[in-house]
Amino acid sequence: MSAVAHSRIQLQPVASAFGERMIITGWNDTLQTYYAQIHDLHSGSGDPVVVLDMGNGFGEVDRPEVIVDALRHYAVAPENLDLLLHDARHHPVDTFTDLRPDSRLYQYQVDHDDRLARMYRAGGFVTNLDRSDTTDLLDSHGWHQVDVQIIEDGHAETFARGDQSLQLRWAWPYDAEDTTRLVSPVIIDGEQYGFHTPEGLAGLLFEGMPDNHTLTADSEDAIDLVLRGILGDTVHNGSDTDDSEVDGARVGPAMDIVAASDTPSEAADHADSWLDQPPEDDLGYNAGMGL
Repeated sequence: MSAVAHSRIQLQPVASAFGERMIITGWNDTLQTYYAQIHDLHSGSGDPVVVLDMGNGFGEVDRPEVIVDALRHYAVAPENLDLLLHDARHHPVDTFTDLRPDSRLYQYQVDHDDRLARMYRAGGFVTNLDRSDTTDLLDSHGWHQVDVQIIEDGHAETFARGDQSLQLRWAWPYDAEDTTRLVSPVIIDGEQYGFHTPEGLAGLLFEGMPDNHTLTADSEDAIDLVLRGILGDTVHNGSDTDDSEVDGARVGPAMDIVAASDTPSEAADHADSWLDQPPEDDLGYNAGMGL
């Protein structure tokens, strides 16, 4: 071939091939044709012998199936060789693929594909977390399971907490030495969040995506602490103080401002002024809490 081939695929000769044989195929973008060449490199004369040479004319071979049929009895070709040729035709850059099992490039590609298959399964990247890392975590943060479904290379479990939804995906064992492991990212309310440690997952299930509609005992205590800093010790803290007294203590300063104002707009101005310049003994307001 006088023209440069823009894609090149080297194949393994069949076991019955005599001597050392080279088989290449691919797509020649200049001639707009698929091509195939077979050379016996060591013949009796010492010069390579051309066994097959097709795809030398412009547009000579337009279908990859023609190449596959021509090489059927000469090469150990993968079942998807026609697809490889088709992809080579439409690839934007020159490519070289070595499909000979004994070649270093082939072994590297097999190892690369194996590593990728181990890392990326069930729609995400496989972590080192297993069931023992999630069971107590889900229970402690109030998630309960509502559904399980099969997905490629694993299964997905759906959980609920109030109005929130959570999906965890699990990759099934890749081989006998592997175990079922959790996949990143998780899906919370339709959004994906990545993680790789139990601490990262815990942050997503609790701190990163808290349930804004549920007040826990810890949340109520934290709110009371903030209000006590602002309003003093009159905030209800579990004592027998009447609720009306507590409410009065909370809204008292604002009611005094409204009562001393002639118009609603004047009351609003006074209220803004009171918030902008709190009393000097209001230590909670100036405690750096940003309220």
